[in-house]
Amino acid sequence: MAAPRGIGLIILVVVAGLVVGSLLGELLGHLLPAGRVQDLLTRGPTIGLTPPATLDLRLVSLTLGFAFKVNLVGVLGVALSALTLRTYLHLFHRLHVEGLEHLQQSESFALVANHASHLDALCLLSVLPWSRVHRAFPAAAADYWFDSAAGTVVAAGLLNAVAMDRKGNPRRSLESCRRVLEGPGNVLILFPEGRRSPDGQLLPFRPGIGFLLAGTSHLVVPAYLAGTERALPRGRALPVPHPIHVRVGPPLRFAHAPAERRGYEQVTAELEAAIRALKEETRP
Repeated sequence: MAAPRGIGLIILVVVAGLVVGSLLGELLGHLLPAGRVQDLLTRGPTIGLTPPATLDLRLVSLTLGFAFKVNLVGVLGVALSALTLRTYLHLFHRLHVEGLEHLQQSESFALVANHASHLDALCLLSVLPWSRVHRAFPAAAADYWFDSAAGTVVAAGLLNAVAMDRKGNPRRSLESCRRVLEGPGNVLILFPEGRRSPDGQLLPFRPGIGFLLAGTSHLVVPAYLAGTERALPRGRALPVPHPIHVRVGPPLRFAHAPAERRGYEQVTAELEAAIRALKEETRP
Protein backbone atom coordinates (compact mmCIF):
# COMPACT_ATOMS: atom_id res chain seq x y z
CA MET A 1 0.00 0.00 0.00
CA ALA A 2 3.02 2.29 0.27
CA ALA A 3 3.15 3.08 -3.44
CA PRO A 4 -0.50 4.25 -3.81
CA ARG A 5 -0.15 6.40 -0.71
CA GLY A 6 3.05 7.89 -2.08
CA ILE A 7 1.38 8.71 -5.41
CA GLY A 8 -1.59 10.17 -3.58
CA LEU A 9 0.80 12.41 -1.68
CA ILE A 10 2.40 13.58 -4.94
CA ILE A 11 -1.01 14.51 -6.37
CA LEU A 12 -1.93 16.28 -3.13
CA VAL A 13 1.26 18.34 -3.17
CA VAL A 14 0.81 19.27 -6.84
CA VAL A 15 -2.71 20.55 -6.16
CA ALA A 16 -1.48 22.23 -2.98
CA GLY A 17 1.18 24.01 -5.03
CA LEU A 18 -1.50 25.47 -7.28
CA VAL A 19 -3.66 26.46 -4.30
CA VAL A 20 -0.71 28.12 -2.56
CA GLY A 21 0.14 29.86 -5.81
CA SER A 22 -3.41 31.19 -6.02
CA LEU A 23 -3.28 32.46 -2.44
CA LEU A 24 0.11 34.09 -2.99
CA GLY A 25 -1.24 35.69 -6.14
CA GLU A 26 -4.12 37.21 -4.18
CA LEU A 27 -1.69 38.42 -1.48
CA LEU A 28 0.60 40.03 -4.05
CA GLY A 29 -2.47 41.65 -5.56
CA HIS A 30 -3.01 43.52 -2.30
CA LEU A 31 0.67 44.35 -1.69
CA LEU A 32 1.88 45.41 -5.15
CA PRO A 33 0.80 48.45 -7.18
CA ALA A 34 -1.98 47.67 -9.66
CA GLY A 35 0.26 48.27 -12.67
CA ARG A 36 2.89 45.84 -11.39
CA VAL A 37 0.30 43.11 -10.80
CA GLN A 38 -1.02 43.50 -14.34
CA ASP A 39 2.53 43.26 -15.67
CA LEU A 40 3.08 40.01 -13.80
CA LEU A 41 -0.22 38.56 -14.93
CA THR A 42 0.39 39.27 -18.59
CA ARG A 43 4.03 38.17 -18.69
CA GLY A 44 4.94 34.59 -19.47
CA PRO A 45 4.62 31.85 -22.08
CA THR A 46 1.86 32.60 -24.57
CA ILE A 47 3.17 30.73 -27.67
CA GLY A 48 2.25 33.73 -29.76
CA LEU A 49 -1.36 33.78 -28.61
CA THR A 50 -3.15 36.24 -26.34
CA PRO A 51 -3.84 34.39 -23.06
CA PRO A 52 -7.18 34.74 -21.29
CA ALA A 53 -7.29 36.93 -18.18
CA THR A 54 -8.06 33.89 -16.03
CA LEU A 55 -7.91 30.13 -16.46
CA ASP A 56 -10.87 28.36 -14.89
CA LEU A 57 -9.66 24.94 -13.80
CA ARG A 58 -13.14 23.51 -13.54
CA LEU A 59 -12.68 20.51 -11.28
CA VAL A 60 -10.52 22.33 -8.74
CA SER A 61 -12.58 25.51 -8.92
CA LEU A 62 -15.81 23.63 -8.27
CA THR A 63 -14.28 21.84 -5.32
CA LEU A 64 -12.22 24.60 -3.72
CA GLY A 65 -13.76 27.76 -5.12
CA PHE A 66 -10.54 29.16 -6.59
CA ALA A 67 -10.07 30.85 -9.95
CA PHE A 68 -6.47 30.37 -11.05
CA LYS A 69 -4.84 33.37 -12.70
CA VAL A 70 -2.60 32.68 -15.69
CA ASN A 71 1.18 33.10 -15.44
CA LEU A 72 1.58 34.69 -11.97
CA VAL A 73 -0.14 31.77 -10.29
CA GLY A 74 1.38 29.43 -12.85
CA VAL A 75 4.90 30.52 -11.96
CA LEU A 76 4.29 29.95 -8.24
CA GLY A 77 2.24 26.76 -8.52
CA VAL A 78 4.30 25.14 -11.26
CA ALA A 79 7.53 25.83 -9.36
CA LEU A 80 6.23 23.99 -6.30
CA SER A 81 4.84 21.19 -8.43
CA ALA A 82 8.11 20.87 -10.38
CA LEU A 83 10.12 20.62 -7.16
CA THR A 84 7.81 17.88 -5.90
CA LEU A 85 7.96 16.02 -9.20
CA ARG A 86 11.76 16.09 -9.36
CA THR A 87 12.00 14.86 -5.79
CA TYR A 88 9.56 12.03 -6.51
CA LEU A 89 11.37 10.89 -9.68
CA HIS A 90 14.78 10.89 -8.02
CA LEU A 91 13.64 9.09 -4.87
CA PHE A 92 11.02 6.68 -6.24
CA HIS A 93 12.54 5.97 -9.68
CA ARG A 94 16.21 6.82 -9.03
CA LEU A 95 16.16 9.05 -12.13
CA HIS A 96 19.57 9.12 -13.79
CA VAL A 97 20.39 11.65 -16.52
CA GLU A 98 23.31 11.90 -18.93
CA GLY A 99 24.00 14.75 -21.34
CA LEU A 100 22.45 17.59 -19.33
CA GLU A 101 24.90 20.01 -20.93
CA HIS A 102 22.98 19.68 -24.22
CA LEU A 103 19.93 21.27 -22.58
CA GLN A 104 21.79 24.46 -21.69
CA GLN A 105 20.62 26.41 -24.72
CA SER A 106 19.94 30.14 -25.04
CA GLU A 107 17.35 29.79 -27.80
CA SER A 108 14.09 27.92 -28.18
CA PHE A 109 14.45 24.25 -29.07
CA ALA A 110 12.49 21.04 -29.61
CA LEU A 111 13.24 18.20 -27.20
CA VAL A 112 12.43 15.02 -29.13
CA ALA A 113 12.26 11.58 -27.51
CA ASN A 114 10.85 8.06 -27.67
CA HIS A 115 7.50 7.38 -26.03
CA ALA A 116 6.50 4.37 -23.93
CA SER A 117 4.77 5.76 -20.82
CA HIS A 118 2.82 8.67 -19.36
CA LEU A 119 5.94 9.28 -17.26
CA ASP A 120 7.94 10.30 -20.34
CA ALA A 121 6.82 13.94 -20.49
CA LEU A 122 7.19 14.30 -16.71
CA CYS A 123 10.76 12.97 -16.88
CA LEU A 124 11.70 15.35 -19.69
CA LEU A 125 10.15 18.30 -17.85
CA SER A 126 12.18 17.32 -14.79
CA VAL A 127 15.55 17.30 -16.57
CA LEU A 128 15.14 20.80 -18.05
CA PRO A 129 17.01 23.72 -16.47
CA TRP A 130 14.89 25.51 -13.86
CA SER A 131 14.82 28.61 -16.05
CA ARG A 132 12.91 26.64 -18.71
CA VAL A 133 10.29 24.96 -16.50
CA HIS A 134 7.68 27.68 -17.09
CA ARG A 135 8.33 27.81 -20.82
CA ALA A 136 8.13 24.09 -21.59
CA PHE A 137 5.27 22.81 -23.76
CA PRO A 138 4.81 19.03 -24.12
CA ALA A 139 2.78 17.85 -27.09
CA ALA A 140 -0.21 15.78 -25.95
CA ALA A 141 -2.78 13.78 -27.93
CA ALA A 142 -5.97 15.84 -28.13
CA ASP A 143 -8.21 12.76 -28.30
CA TYR A 144 -6.71 11.40 -25.06
CA TRP A 145 -5.77 14.33 -22.83
CA PHE A 146 -8.26 16.98 -23.96
CA ASP A 147 -11.31 14.75 -24.24
CA SER A 148 -12.45 15.28 -20.63
CA ALA A 149 -12.42 18.02 -17.99
CA ALA A 150 -9.98 16.07 -15.80
CA GLY A 151 -7.56 15.45 -18.66
CA THR A 152 -7.70 19.08 -19.73
CA VAL A 153 -6.90 20.22 -16.19
CA VAL A 154 -3.81 18.01 -16.08
CA ALA A 155 -2.64 18.68 -19.65
CA ALA A 156 -3.31 22.41 -19.99
CA GLY A 157 -3.40 23.49 -16.36
CA LEU A 158 -0.43 21.55 -14.98
CA LEU A 159 1.70 20.59 -17.98
CA ASN A 160 1.24 23.53 -20.42
CA ALA A 161 0.52 20.91 -23.06
CA VAL A 162 -0.02 21.63 -26.75
CA ALA A 163 -2.94 19.62 -28.16
CA MET A 164 -1.98 17.37 -31.10
CA ASP A 165 -4.79 16.17 -33.36
CA ARG A 166 -3.99 12.57 -34.31
CA LYS A 167 -7.25 11.89 -36.16
CA GLY A 168 -7.91 14.98 -38.26
CA ASN A 169 -5.67 17.39 -40.15
CA PRO A 170 -2.39 17.69 -38.20
CA ARG A 171 -1.36 20.97 -39.85
CA ARG A 172 -3.18 23.10 -37.26
CA SER A 173 -1.45 21.26 -34.41
CA LEU A 174 1.91 21.60 -36.13
CA GLU A 175 1.29 25.32 -36.58
CA SER A 176 0.85 25.62 -32.80
CA CYS A 177 4.14 23.77 -32.39
CA ARG A 178 5.79 26.15 -34.85
CA ARG A 179 4.61 29.16 -32.80
CA VAL A 180 6.16 27.64 -29.69
CA LEU A 181 9.53 27.30 -31.43
CA GLU A 182 9.34 30.82 -32.84
CA GLY A 183 8.78 32.31 -29.38
CA PRO A 184 11.78 33.27 -27.21
CA GLY A 185 13.18 30.75 -24.74
CA ASN A 186 10.58 28.01 -25.24
CA VAL A 187 10.99 24.24 -25.15
CA LEU A 188 8.68 22.07 -27.24
CA ILE A 189 8.59 18.43 -26.12
CA LEU A 190 7.69 16.02 -28.93
CA PHE A 191 7.22 12.27 -29.29
CA PRO A 192 7.46 11.50 -33.04
CA GLU A 193 6.22 7.91 -32.66
CA GLY A 194 2.76 9.41 -32.12
CA ARG A 195 1.74 6.88 -29.46
CA ARG A 196 3.18 4.91 -26.58
CA SER A 197 5.16 1.82 -27.44
CA PRO A 198 3.59 -1.27 -25.84
CA ASP A 199 6.95 -2.91 -25.05
CA GLY A 200 9.48 -0.06 -24.97
CA GLN A 201 10.79 -0.79 -28.47
CA LEU A 202 11.02 2.20 -30.79
CA LEU A 203 8.12 2.54 -33.21
CA PRO A 204 8.55 4.12 -36.66
CA PHE A 205 8.58 7.92 -36.50
CA ARG A 206 5.71 9.77 -38.15
CA PRO A 207 6.59 12.35 -40.84
CA GLY A 208 4.93 15.28 -39.04
CA ILE A 209 8.20 15.96 -37.22
CA GLY A 210 9.88 16.41 -40.61
CA PHE A 211 7.15 18.75 -41.82
CA LEU A 212 7.71 20.88 -38.70
CA LEU A 213 11.52 21.07 -38.86
CA ALA A 214 12.72 20.63 -42.46
CA GLY A 215 14.28 23.76 -43.91
CA THR A 216 14.23 25.64 -40.59
CA SER A 217 17.01 26.77 -38.26
CA HIS A 218 15.20 25.49 -35.14
CA LEU A 219 17.41 23.68 -32.67
CA VAL A 220 16.47 20.05 -31.98
CA VAL A 221 17.75 18.07 -28.99
CA PRO A 222 17.23 14.28 -29.16
CA ALA A 223 16.76 12.19 -26.02
CA TYR A 224 16.18 8.56 -25.13
CA LEU A 225 14.21 7.36 -22.09
CA ALA A 226 14.80 3.88 -20.69
CA GLY A 227 12.77 2.25 -17.94
CA THR A 228 9.57 4.29 -18.13
CA GLU A 229 7.82 1.41 -19.90
CA ARG A 230 8.36 -0.67 -16.74
CA ALA A 231 7.86 2.12 -14.22
CA LEU A 232 4.39 2.94 -15.63
CA PRO A 233 3.47 0.63 -18.53
CA ARG A 234 0.39 1.01 -20.69
CA GLY A 235 -2.74 -0.17 -18.91
CA ARG A 236 -1.39 0.39 -15.41
CA ALA A 237 -2.88 3.12 -13.23
CA LEU A 238 -0.07 3.48 -10.68
CA PRO A 239 3.72 3.42 -11.18
CA VAL A 240 6.15 0.98 -9.59
CA PRO A 241 9.63 1.89 -8.26
CA HIS A 242 11.61 0.96 -11.37
CA PRO A 243 14.76 2.97 -12.28
CA ILE A 244 14.54 5.47 -15.14
CA HIS A 245 17.47 6.56 -17.29
CA VAL A 246 17.47 9.58 -19.63
CA ARG A 247 20.25 10.14 -22.16
CA VAL A 248 20.31 13.50 -23.96
CA GLY A 249 22.20 13.83 -27.24
CA PRO A 250 23.92 16.77 -28.94
CA PRO A 251 21.64 19.29 -30.67
CA LEU A 252 20.80 19.12 -34.37
CA ARG A 253 19.51 21.48 -37.04
CA PHE A 254 17.77 20.68 -40.29
CA ALA A 255 18.14 23.84 -42.37
CA HIS A 256 19.85 21.68 -45.02
CA ALA A 257 16.73 19.57 -45.59
CA PRO A 258 14.39 20.89 -48.30
CA ALA A 259 10.90 21.92 -47.14
CA GLU A 260 9.20 19.29 -49.29
CA ARG A 261 8.28 15.65 -48.97
CA ARG A 262 11.82 14.43 -49.57
CA GLY A 263 13.08 16.76 -46.84
CA TYR A 264 10.35 15.72 -44.39
CA GLU A 265 11.32 12.09 -44.82
CA GLN A 266 15.01 12.94 -44.45
CA VAL A 267 14.49 14.79 -41.16
CA THR A 268 12.27 12.03 -39.80
CA ALA A 269 14.85 9.37 -40.68
CA GLU A 270 17.77 11.35 -39.22
CA LEU A 271 15.97 11.99 -35.95
CA GLU A 272 14.92 8.37 -35.62
CA ALA A 273 18.52 7.29 -36.26
CA ALA A 274 19.81 9.76 -33.65
CA ILE A 275 17.48 8.42 -30.96
CA ARG A 276 18.23 4.81 -31.88
CA ALA A 277 21.92 5.63 -31.46
CA LEU A 278 21.22 7.06 -27.99
CA LYS A 279 19.37 3.86 -27.14
CA GLU A 280 22.45 1.80 -28.05
CA GLU A 281 24.60 4.01 -25.82
CA THR A 282 22.23 3.80 -22.84
CA ARG A 283 23.18 1.30 -20.20
CA PRO A 284 20.36 -1.04 -19.09
